[in-house]
Amino acid sequence: MLAPGVHFTRGFQPSGSMVSFSQMQTFSTYYGRYSSELPEYATWYRAHEQPEMSDEEFLAAEEFEIVFEDFRGRFGAPTP
Repeated sequence: MLAPGVHFTRGFQPSGSMVSFSQMQTFSTYYGRYSSELPEYATWYRAHEQPEMSDEEFLAAEEFEIVFEDFRGRFGAPTP
């Protein structure tokens, strides 16, 4: 189960053999925006959640892409 405010968007690359969860984003339900849309986000949350990280590292962990290379070669074509 994903934590509240964490959103995954999935996408296929139909011309190739790659599938990616195109983006993981953290959404602030309080502010109604994604972390990347709030310049103060790291200032508000980093010290409490990940004090050992820099602001840049913290923001990178809040929004990223996961790519599976050669997905179709390993698992076959997707079914509708």
